[in-house]
Amino acid sequence: MPDEGDASSAPTHEIADLQEAAARFAALTGPTDVQSTEAFSDLVAREGFQDRLEVVADALATGAPGESADLIARVAAEIEPRCTRDRLQIGPLVYRAGLAVRLRRPDLGQIVRDLDQWLEAAMAAEGESWEDTEVEELFLQSLASGLAPLAGLDVAATLHYARIFMDNFPPFSRPLGDVDERATRWLAQLLDMGRTRAALRQMLLELATVWEESQPRAASRLRAWAEAPVPSDQTQDLPWMHALLPLARTQV
Repeated sequence: MPDEGDASSAPTHEIADLQEAAARFAALTGPTDVQSTEAFSDLVAREGFQDRLEVVADALATGAPGESADLIARVAAEIEPRCTRDRLQIGPLVYRAGLAVRLRRPDLGQIVRDLDQWLEAAMAAEGESWEDTEVEELFLQSLASGLAPLAGLDVAATLHYARIFMDNFPPFSRPLGDVDERATRWLAQLLDMGRTRAALRQMLLELATVWEESQPRAASRLRAWAEAPVPSDQTQDLPWMHALLPLARTQV
């Protein structure tokens, strides 16, 4: 968890507090224009703020949206005196820059490389029309669960409510073997807050852009997952469900 918070940003799992944090985080995740992003990158390099962006990337990866938003606000305040934009405009640029750092880190890159190699081997063996949904979705699960915290998913709250679901799940129903999927469906509806679902798909697109040159097959698949129609039913949203499933399983 970020270590720069104060008492006012102590984590809570109350739904109203989660919604408030999700709304603050959502304000950071909207689109920014290319010119602003490039100008901000130049400023970061010129003024030596790269270390602060590394801290932001670390914070985003923890999945604590309220604390991450607080940290981003503090970093924006540090940058403001050297920037022509005001603090509210700087916040989304800090988020985007920290996100770019996180998406280039080797743990995500390795999953993308593994996906690309698997796709290459599968296409060579089976041709362009092959299909293996089960294996593909395992890759999606690995990626979505790593990207969802960057999109605003509160990981601690997810684990908290997964435990509540398990504590209240009838013991006689456990032998049916689908308790993890039931928990995931419940979490998918409960935790659909702010822009998290939409931002998760944007994370997939941005990850594809980062790795497209070296891993083109994987990038194409990432875009296919991200650009599929977003269903109104949260339980039919494939990236969202696969982001939550590994967290639900830790409490089974």
